[in-house]
Amino acid sequence: MTTEIVLGDIPGFEGPEKKIEVDYIVSPESPQGLRNIPVDDWKILLTEINCTILSHIQNDYYDAYILSESSLFVSSSKVIIKTCGQITLLNCLPLLLEYGNRVKAVETRVSFSRRNLLFPNEQLSPHTSFDEEVSYLKQHFPTGDPYVFGSRNCDHHYMFVYHNEKVALPSKPPHSLEVLMTGLDRKVMNQFYRDSNFVSVEELTERSGIQSLFKKTAILDAHAFEPLGYSLNGLEGDCYTTLHITPQPECSFVSFETTDVDFANAHDMVEKIIKVFQPETFTVLIISQFLPFEVGAFKNFVPRGSAHHDFVGTGNLLTWYSYKDASKVTPESSPIHSRSSSSVHGLAFATNHSTILSTNLSTTVVQLLNEGNVGAQREAVAQ
Repeated sequence: MTTEIVLGDIPGFEGPEKKIEVDYIVSPESPQGLRNIPVDDWKILLTEINCTILSHIQNDYYDAYILSESSLFVSSSKVIIKTCGQITLLNCLPLLLEYGNRVKAVETRVSFSRRNLLFPNEQLSPHTSFDEEVSYLKQHFPTGDPYVFGSRNCDHHYMFVYHNEKVALPSKPPHSLEVLMTGLDRKVMNQFYRDSNFVSVEELTERSGIQSLFKKTAILDAHAFEPLGYSLNGLEGDCYTTLHITPQPECSFVSFETTDVDFANAHDMVEKIIKVFQPETFTVLIISQFLPFEVGAFKNFVPRGSAHHDFVGTGNLLTWYSYKDASKVTPESSPIHSRSSSSVHGLAFATNHSTILSTNLSTTVVQLLNEGNVGAQREAVAQ
């Protein structure tokens, strides 16, 4: 007999994560860098934002922690913290910078990013708006720049990036692939409820198709939450993967992020991911050294927007795409098929393949409606 979970008793949850990523130059005096920080100190940092460590795996390159709200990765020269829900992630930044100083590591790049939230009005300071987040980050990194990719009318992505111009760039620029999915198939999401069908997290990982997204040699650490939800961290050599699932139908969300990808075959990886989870909408965010695939590359999905940004002098190109299931697109909501490219130092905002750019103002952007339209409008960057 199947145990029924009454969905009305489970409140909506903010699945989309906020992420801090810090890259360092490690001191010769402390070659293990941030991995020299004891786990008890990471627990103290997480306590600052009301997070706890649930499990831990490691290899020669990373310590990976599943948290009560998402994940923490620590290598000698990088720290990544992703948190969902109402976690006030930026409040841990001062302590994180202190840990770097303690091991004499120098920040070369700091980024904060998130997609638009499902329940923005429920966030706590300093996350009540992107404006507030940028103001907070500017206190620590005055020369950092805010960016927004995507239309405010649908999915979009916020990012703040600081590059330390006083130090040499790393020989291997950061690279990653993120796939963020909403409106997921109900039958797929029902697998991630802890009802009487649940056997074990290992069995769930295999049955759901998640196991097929990883190499056999990967070290995996998965957690099935009660009464619902799922998180997984994976390590393969010097690469990491993290996956998080919020299954409630009114706020279903899945995030998949990895550095274990051959960007020449990035399209195939995204195809495998969306086949497993069957989203209605998804966005792809890629940081690499080249453009991985054309915007219209996914069968049965309509592109809703794209943006490309060259972080000049860093070796990084950011590519952002947004898609919707073609069967769910009405004529009124069909996208404008124009192209965009941005290399402006400041705030970049792209919608329907058009480009929206501004100087270093976190409060306004100029929207160029399409390539053939000389008109423009201003709108606030908020949620």
